[in-house]
Amino acid sequence: MFTRRVLLLAVLIAIGFAALGVRLVNLTLAQGADLRAKAEERLVTRRWTMAVRGKILDRKDRVLAQDRPGFDAAIDYDVLSGDWARLTANKAARRLLKNDWPEMSREQRRAATERLVPAYQSHLDAAWGVLARAAGLQKSEIQQRHAKIVADIDALARAIVQKRLDEGYDRLAALDDEVTADMVKAVDQSALRPIKEMQEAHVIVPRMPDEIGFAVQVLAGDEVELVVGTDAAGLPLMDRVPAVPGLKVIDAGAREYPYDEMTVAIDRATLPGPLKGKGDKTISVYGPAIHVLGWMRDRVYKEDAQQRLDRLRTDSSFRQRVMTIDGIDRGEYRDPDRVGHAGVEASREDELRGLRGLRTRQLDTGEVSVMPATPGRDVRLTVDIQLQARVLAVMSPEAGLAVVQPWHEIEKTIGADGQPIKHPLKLGQPINGAAVVLDVDSGDVLAMVSTPSFSHDDIRARAEEILGDAVNTPYVNRCINRSYPPGSIAKALILAGATSRGNYDISQRIACTGHLIPNEPNKYRCWIFKRFGRTHSDYLGHDLDAAEAIMVSCNIFFFTLGRRLGPEGMTHVYQQFGVTHKWNLGIGPEYAGVIGSKNDGSDLNIADATQMGIGQGPVAWTPLHAADAYATIARGGTKITPRIISGAARPEPSDLGLNTAGLSEVLRGLGSSVMDERGTGNHIQFNGRNEPVFNQPDIWVWGKTGTAAAPRLRVKSEDLEPEDLDDRSLRGQVPEKSANGGPEMVTVAEGDHSWYVILVGRKGDRPRYAVAVITEYAGSGGKVSGPIANQVVHALIAEGYL
Repeated sequence: MFTRRVLLLAVLIAIGFAALGVRLVNLTLAQGADLRAKAEERLVTRRWTMAVRGKILDRKDRVLAQDRPGFDAAIDYDVLSGDWARLTANKAARRLLKNDWPEMSREQRRAATERLVPAYQSHLDAAWGVLARAAGLQKSEIQQRHAKIVADIDALARAIVQKRLDEGYDRLAALDDEVTADMVKAVDQSALRPIKEMQEAHVIVPRMPDEIGFAVQVLAGDEVELVVGTDAAGLPLMDRVPAVPGLKVIDAGAREYPYDEMTVAIDRATLPGPLKGKGDKTISVYGPAIHVLGWMRDRVYKEDAQQRLDRLRTDSSFRQRVMTIDGIDRGEYRDPDRVGHAGVEASREDELRGLRGLRTRQLDTGEVSVMPATPGRDVRLTVDIQLQARVLAVMSPEAGLAVVQPWHEIEKTIGADGQPIKHPLKLGQPINGAAVVLDVDSGDVLAMVSTPSFSHDDIRARAEEILGDAVNTPYVNRCINRSYPPGSIAKALILAGATSRGNYDISQRIACTGHLIPNEPNKYRCWIFKRFGRTHSDYLGHDLDAAEAIMVSCNIFFFTLGRRLGPEGMTHVYQQFGVTHKWNLGIGPEYAGVIGSKNDGSDLNIADATQMGIGQGPVAWTPLHAADAYATIARGGTKITPRIISGAARPEPSDLGLNTAGLSEVLRGLGSSVMDERGTGNHIQFNGRNEPVFNQPDIWVWGKTGTAAAPRLRVKSEDLEPEDLDDRSLRGQVPEKSANGGPEMVTVAEGDHSWYVILVGRKGDRPRYAVAVITEYAGSGGKVSGPIANQVVHALIAEGYL
């Protein structure tokens, strides 16, 4: 019997050991790797460090946008208040006495905690010196700031507690029921609850530069072994605590734009007629490149994270650059990251965004490895910020050129129906517009100005006002994202296209008859006939050749070419010069332009083609389209896609195959338009006296004016402020009800857009730069946009381009 019992017991023990063996094998072999990894993970601390965003530079390496160094060192309030030492000591006592703690009395627990407090308090006192050294300050400075923060919050807490008590007692006094002791106690307890500031970290070292900020950030991740006492055997009791308790490093930097406010001097002697004077006129400009640069926002949207994930999936080189070897995106969005919201800041977000660094520490060995943060990549633009500022200055109301002046004769403007415009702009009212300066040889955009402009401070302080301005739409980049009929500036393109397609031979002359259709004098009229009742053939004494037709801007000549080209030919000409095509500049939305409603010419008729011969009818483009088209003409028909970001990918240059003789006639006509006294772009009149539009020596200008009949500017009545109506003499106008039941609309501007597009170079040289200027609803191209174009040429001279 005994033997059997022994054997049974042995079997049971063997089974137990077998189960343990199986479990051991499972832990060792099956789960060993995972368990080791988890164990090792507990012995490692990782700390991400912040990175700096890349700069945006202009073509001459001036810094247009950069991160302003700014890190704040903040400390949790429980550390500042001195509560940290006691709270941490209490946690340590619980941990060290975990088996005995539940059985201990309150006094015993308090005594156990108090024994540990001095060690933690001593460590905290020393930590202020550690932080001071890392921040490059004296310990006394840190202590003074510390004391001030605590005193300020204590005072605030007392005031808030008293206010809570007063309000609570007032509520009790207003009750109809009897007030009990419990009710009073509840008010007292509610009033004494900690205020929000007592639960937050507070900045103790503000605005640390990069090097110090990064050093303090490393310190914020450090831990040290602290001896907090001894056990019953006299052995040291250890605890791992932060090197500086409660320390947090906050990215308090901001994106700064060093050229956001600039001062420009304009030589008064170069201004037209009544604005002339001696000396310089000094003008301050704000946000000269904001439509190009864009701006930042402090909020991360879900779409931002998704776009980055999409690029990580599809772009292997990008993924390789930003990912760690264990698959972590060093540029991952985390609140409160800043994100590019518009312009280059948005389109080049992935390049500009820096990559966080990583500091890893092995707790068992103390070994530290550091992967440094990588600054974002710089982005270089083709624009010249000094030239940009000069162009913005001449288009500012302060210069006097982009406001309604008496010599504009805008009150005499005739609408498309042959009647005077009903709602003219008021004298002195600012005129919105845009200007583009393009380098002919490279296709680089040297300047791109849209008015009205605004600064980065403006968009931060009054974004709602700027983005909600339905009349002036300052947020729109008019150079690339606003629709304009070309008007007569398109005549250069039409001549180049007609000669190239065989619809016109340069040996031919065409008579200006005043109106295209015999016996119908009110249809397809020439501007000279409409205004003076005569013809260009009478004016010149003969029928017109091609260059003369451009020089005097004869509508009849180009109506005729429009008919010859027809819908298909007209579509081809406009398309080959870029209409219906975007550039992918990377600075924001782009308007491709339109040709008819389908952009393929299929819905055009001969009447449309006739009107498109003078840049009217179902066709629209932007100032950049205009400058690009003229630059293509200057290159002899070679098309180079404009760019504004240096090194940006773009199509290879292409030869449009334009007729060389035809292009020569175009350039001859454009030169005569400006340099010949008979040209429509040659002069403006003041008190019956002619004054040249362009007044700089040793410079040659090829150009064309355009006075383009524009659609009315109508906005929702609900979007208008009273001053909008006052500014435009529209007070009392009855809103127009929409035919389809939509919102009531008010016409705030109508009439003609004013164009002047030029090529310019040194006298005796070829064209070097293309300049397109438009002013909205401003009337005559020569009178309004001409003097602005002249000042753009002076700006090119001042900046060393001519």
